[in-house]
Amino acid sequence: MKQLATLLFCLTSLIGYSQNDTTYYLNSNGAFCEKLEATKCVRITSKKGNFFVTDYTKNKNKWVKDSVVYRTRLSTTSSLSVEKIINKKTISRHNRSFVKEGEAKYLLKDFYANGKVRQEGLSNSILFPYYTGTVKSFDNEGTLVSKVDYSKNRMHGNSHYFYPNGNKKAISVYHQGKLMSTTKYLPDGTLATKE
Repeated sequence: MKQLATLLFCLTSLIGYSQNDTTYYLNSNGAFCEKLEATKCVRITSKKGNFFVTDYTKNKNKWVKDSVVYRTRLSTTSSLSVEKIINKKTISRHNRSFVKEGEAKYLLKDFYANGKVRQEGLSNSILFPYYTGTVKSFDNEGTLVSKVDYSKNRMHGNSHYFYPNGNKKAISVYHQGKLMSTTKYLPDGTLATKE
């Protein structure tokens, strides 16, 4: 079953959106798994060229709808696609662009309403972010907030967090999704604590 889920994921990543409804099951570490082991479920459905990504979380052996994200393709060229994404739970709206970057990888960029980049990073999928490498997050003024390293959609390596003045706020080290250590800094850049 795990191999089938991985195969489906890779195929939809390579060719773009699936024409059929697709469901992915993920464990608490963000890895694909069988339905019985899953703590999260992502269901992708299409209607008239628009896509709905619905997240479910398992609560007392029942699947509870977490959020629904409505995605519509605004424009597509040979090298760039732009989508409008609406999260019905948080009532947030933003645009996402994705550009093919090598074999089965896409550079995803999410934008604030003012046009500034909100988040950017490499993903193995355009259906939902499945990050690999460094993901950068910014505030709505364009100031870098964090740089987080991912491997197979799990935090892995160093995660750097910054104050609005650009100084280090914290550095956390993760190993396959598990927090190993955190070093915190004061706004002036001096060491505060190491855990």
